[in-house]
Amino acid sequence: MVELSSYSSGRAVLIGDAAHSMSPQLGIGAQMALEDAEVLARALCEHHDLAAALRAYTRIREERLSRYQQASRWLTPLFQSDSRLLAMIRDRLLANATQVNAMKNFGRKLLGL
Repeated sequence: MVELSSYSSGRAVLIGDAAHSMSPQLGIGAQMALEDAEVLARALCEHHDLAAALRAYTRIREERLSRYQQASRWLTPLFQSDSRLLAMIRDRLLANATQVNAMKNFGRKLLGL
């Protein structure tokens, strides 16, 4: 996983996976790229100064992405480990999570949905 201190340098701006790669298990890469584009477009419309628009874009995206980055940090070892124990824990948790509404709500709260 890559975390940047800024999503822009000069006139160049990173969006999508280039700006914030995360574990593919979250399944949100395209969604994040589209949100990036929308937030960037809005920031450019609202700020006449390019540097101010890019700072606003970075600030707004950092707030939203921090939850997803935390979830990615926690889930990546479960999905990409060679450990049979972690695989067993993952499989049991996910099998139960799909059947229990409380787990679905927990996941939504974790991601701020």
